[in-house]
Amino acid sequence: MDQMILNLVFFSKNNDPLNQYSKLMNLFIETCRIYNIKLILMTQFNNLKNVNKIQYSKYNMFNEETRIISKAKNIPLIDLDYLVPKNDEMMYDGLHLSDKGSLFVSDIISNYLFKLYKNERDFSISVD
Repeated sequence: MDQMILNLVFFSKNNDPLNQYSKLMNLFIETCRIYNIKLILMTQFNNLKNVNKIQYSKYNMFNEETRIISKAKNIPLIDLDYLVPKNDEMMYDGLHLSDKGSLFVSDIISNYLFKLYKNERDFSISVD
C-alpha cells in the first residue's frame, strides 16, 4: 500500500510543484498520525531581494499552502516567514540565517515548544 501511495504522489500526471508539495505534506502528516508523532509545521523565512514579483509569489505559495494545511488539519504552526525580520542582520543571503538569525529563530522555536508543552509531564529530550 505504501508503494501505491508513493506512486500516486510522484508519478501522477499532474506535475504541478504546489500540488506535489501538498500531496507530500498530507502523506507526511498521515504518517505522523499513524505513528502518534506530535507534529508542528513551520513556514520558511526568507529575505529574497533579487527576484521579481512573479518568482517571489511562486516561492510564497508554498508557505501559504503550509498555513492552509496547518489550519485545515488543526496542526500547530510556527510562521517563521511572518516572525523573522527580512533583513541582512537576520540572513546573510536570501534564504540562510546569520548567527544572529539562528539565535533568533531558535528562541522562537524553543519558546513555542515550552508554551505548547508546559503542562506535559515528560518533556525530556534524550540525545544518544
